[in-house]
Amino acid sequence: MGSSFKLIGLFYDNPQQDYVIQVQEGALRACRRQGCHLLIHPYGSTAADLVETVLSVAREPAVKGCVLTSPIADDQELLTRLREADVPFARLSQRPCACEAPWVCANDEEAAREMTEYLISLGHRRIAHIMGHPAHGAAHDRLKGYRAALAAHGIPEEKGLVRQGFFNFSSGQSCAAEILSAERPPTAIFAANDHMAMGALEAAHERKLKIPEELSICGFDDVRMSRYAWPPLTTMSQPIQKCAEAAAEMVLKVLRGEPLETRHVELRSELVLRCTTAPP
Repeated sequence: MGSSFKLIGLFYDNPQQDYVIQVQEGALRACRRQGCHLLIHPYGSTAADLVETVLSVAREPAVKGCVLTSPIADDQELLTRLREADVPFARLSQRPCACEAPWVCANDEEAAREMTEYLISLGHRRIAHIMGHPAHGAAHDRLKGYRAALAAHGIPEEKGLVRQGFFNFSSGQSCAAEILSAERPPTAIFAANDHMAMGALEAAHERKLKIPEELSICGFDDVRMSRYAWPPLTTMSQPIQKCAEAAAEMVLKVLRGEPLETRHVELRSELVLRCTTAPP
C-alpha cells in the first residue's frame, strides 16, 4: 500500500455512545493490523452539507478509504458521489444499495424474531414493542422480526402496543409510560435497543412494578450498561465490533488490490438471558 497510506475515515451519526465506541474498536482492530490509522468523523446525517463534507474529508491525500455507518451509509447521493470520486468505501447498514458497494450487517430481523419467540415461549401474549429511530434500517428490521413472531403464533398485533422510539433512554421511558398507562397493559416490553429498554425499566420502577414478576422487559445490542441495569437486562448481543472490523477489512483489501470473497457479510446476534424476563 506504500508509505503514503495513512488513514481510513469512519463516518457516523448515532446517538448511542456504546455503539460508536464498539464501531471504533472494531475498525481500529482491522486498521492496526495493516499499520494504518482511523480518522473518526461524526456528522449529522440530515445536515444540508453532508455530502460535500464527507467528500471533502475523503478527498484528503492521507485518507485512502472510508467506512460509513447507518444512516449516513444509506444516503444514495453520497454513495454515488463517492463512487464517482473513486473513493473505496464499505457500509455498515441493514440495506443494500444500487452502487453495489461492500456492506456488512447483522441479522436483525431474525434476531428480533428470536427475542419475541423467546417471550412467547415464556407464555407472554401481550408483548409491546418500542421501535427504534425510523432513519435506521435496523429499527425496521427489528419491527419486522417482532411482527413475524407474533404472526407465526397467531397473536394479533395491537396498535397501542407498538410505539415509536428514537434509540435513546428518554424515548424508551416515555413510550413505556404510555404503554403501561393503557387499560390493558402488556406483560412484556421488547425495546429495539438497550437504551430504550433501560428507559422502560425506569418507567416500570416509577410505577412500582416488580421486574420480572409483574412485567418482563428486554432490549437489543448488549451494551455495557445493560448488565449493570437493575435488574440486569435480557438482550440480544449484536456483533457490532465484528461488523465494523469486517467493513474496515473490506476497504483495506480493495486498497491492497485483493479480490473480495463476497460483497456482503451478515453476522449473527446471540440471545443473552439475564434477570428482566420471566413467565407472566
